[in-house]
Formats: sequence, structure tokens, C-alpha cells
Amino acid sequence: MLQSPTINEIAKALSGFQGEVENAAKSATNPFFKSKYADLGTVLNVARPLLGKYGLALAQFPSYEGDHTGGKVLVESLLSHTSGQWFSCVTSAPVFPTTGHSGKTEPVSAQTVGSATTYCRRYAAAAILGIGQED
Repeated sequence: MLQSPTINEIAKALSGFQGEVENAAKSATNPFFKSKYADLGTVLNVARPLLGKYGLALAQFPSYEGDHTGGKVLVESLLSHTSGQWFSCVTSAPVFPTTGHSGKTEPVSAQTVGSATTYCRRYAAAAILGIGQED
């Protein structure tokens, strides 16, 4: 994690935000694991009304290191405050070739990278903002 030289204002704003924010509802279903989870949209929809109220903004910057044989997705998340103070962190996930319907190994696709990117964004947003998931 990185941060601005001082964090007193952003810490105060984040404390107020966390005192009001609700946990995200597990409204999406993972068919592979037969489990429920809060998707990225749900996490962001819970956060957005209060981010502005406390002068906070969350920006996320995805990138991919690798090629069609595999690699990793990286998402840098930046939580900033109107004072100019900030926190940032990087979240990563490995990306592998998949097995297609024919049983053949398929190269890494844009959909695979996109899925890993969304996964990293969701976990990073929830973590940096202190949002949990509940039924």
C-alpha cells in the first residue's frame, strides 16, 4: 500500500464513510461453486452515494502482464480525498489458458482477462472501502 505524506483528512473522511456504509448484499450467483456473492456493481452502488458525501473518490486502473499463454491482471486502486490526500494498493490475479467445450486448451482470451479484472476490482474496492458482504 502507498499513501500520501499525510492522511489525517482522508482518514477522517473514511471513518465517516465507514460509519454509514452498508455491507453489500450477496445478490449474484457463482454457478461453478454454487455460492452467492456481491458483484462489482453491488459493491459500487453501496459506496457511491457516500463517497461524494465525504469527499472521497475511488479510481481503478487495470493492466495485464502476459500474453495468450498466461499472465496476470493487475488493478491499481486509488482512494483520494478532496484534500489531496490518498491511499493506493495493487491487487493481482493469475490468468491461465482455459479448456474449451471441445476439451482443447484455449489461449487466454479477452473474456478471461476481463473476468479476472472485474474480480480484482471487486475485491480491491470492498477492501479499501471496508465493505463486507452479507446475505
